[in-house]
Amino acid sequence: MKLKNLLAASFLIAPALANAQGIESVIEPVDGGRVPVYFHLGSLGGVSQTGFGFGYKLSNQSEINFSYQFGNIDLKNRVTTDRNIEVTDAELNAAQIKVFSRHYPWEGVFNVIAGLGFRTIETKIGVIDTSDISGISGKTESNAITANIGISSIWKFDSGLRIGADWLEASMPLSSEGSSSFASTGNLGLGEQDAKNSFVDLANKLADDTLLEVKAHIGYEF
Repeated sequence: MKLKNLLAASFLIAPALANAQGIESVIEPVDGGRVPVYFHLGSLGGVSQTGFGFGYKLSNQSEINFSYQFGNIDLKNRVTTDRNIEVTDAELNAAQIKVFSRHYPWEGVFNVIAGLGFRTIETKIGVIDTSDISGISGKTESNAITANIGISSIWKFDSGLRIGADWLEASMPLSSEGSSSFASTGNLGLGEQDAKNSFVDLANKLADDTLLEVKAHIGYEF
């Protein structure tokens, strides 16, 4: 009888002792099902970008995201010209859509980005020869399917506020296609042709290269 009473007492006392010593076994809360929504600012290959994104948290360690970003840059100062050649238009527009995952290996702020994207780069150029008013204008367009990998940190607050930084991400073309169209007026000289070729070479390099990007973002988790 004394043995039975001792066993019964042990079952009652053990949980209390565990709680008092802070070693109670608990189930970790799962953060899955939450929806982060955010806006971001950054740079893609030197082109300033603005965008937004949203996601779905699968667990404490992983989430799926969708994002869209866009921006442009003036390239007039990057086009090589002769002294009689005036660049009237030289602009590059870049946009990217991505579907990617964030994996938190230690359930902290650090996470790894991996996904696929669709990148579009459009350029416009216009040059004239001031000595005879001849000129050329046109545009190029390049579309690429990309693989995206990077590293990031995200800080989450009890209020739902979410602040993050994508420290470094690579947008690597897997396949690409491009097109261009130009129209000219007057008798074109070597100056206009050289300016056009300089511009097209720069546009093609940006379209086909692996571009590095960095971003800062702020949002909220619902």
